Amino acid sequence: MTSHGAIKKANIDVFDMAETEWVNVGKEGLFYKPARVDLDSGKFLGLFRFDPYAESGLHQHEDVGASYILSGSVTDYGGTFTQGCVGINPPGDTHDAYSYEGVLIVSRLEGSSRYPMKDEQLSAIHPGAHRDQFPEVAATRDPIVVPYKLLDIAPSPDMPEGVTLRILYDYAHTDHDFRMTSLHLDPGAKIPSYSTVEKQDIFIIAGDLTTGGVPAKSNQFLTLEPGTEAELTSNFGCHILVWSDAPVSFSTYHGSDPFGF
Repeated sequence: MTSHGAIKKANIDVFDMAETEWVNVGKEGLFYKPARVDLDSGKFLGLFRFDPYAESGLHQHEDVGASYILSGSVTDYGGTFTQGCVGINPPGDTHDAYSYEGVLIVSRLEGSSRYPMKDEQLSAIHPGAHRDQFPEVAATRDPIVVPYKLLDIAPSPDMPEGVTLRILYDYAHTDHDFRMTSLHLDPGAKIPSYSTVEKQDIFIIAGDLTTGGVPAKSNQFLTLEPGTEAELTSNFGCHILVWSDAPVSFSTYHGSDPFGF
């Protein structure tokens, strides 16, 4: 697994995506910008970009892709995912994505995608993609794969003061017991001190966030390694996405889990 441009502080890596170069995948109008990428497994954390009129090409996801549309839109046969939409692609989801106006996506992939067998070089937006025969494609699509707005999801109750949690994806019916969540922190709000058991990834959509004493801002990723002690605070408010690989351990807090477990 390769990390790109990380500033490491204690057990926390900070990735400033404004300072990271776009990777042209070799197909017109398709780019990715990695915070972390493994070309063997296809695991990826970072940004995807489609220019106007760019398309992914038909592909089948081999593992979970969990994404959020930062700007623009992308369309497949199930509908159009616009700014503020959550996009989930479970294993086996098969589609061709097309962007009429261009799109910027923040995404975490747990594996790569297979593309149809052809006698030509593959240039694909998914890191580690390869050509292979598709297993049987399901006649009906998993109902999780629909355009839905993050802000339309009901907040979870009993959070710390000034914290709004929305559970975006619980990875049900997959090989993973992960969570993808949205957190809004009001100015001065905090998530009390905790210790990570497994890796935790955070993307700051907007605002300021201090994590275990490490300051970060909009368009930055943070990765907390297992065993990291952290408290999340915001001076002026923030909106963040969090991918958690396991429940965390709180030292004194006994309320509802703010990471969706």
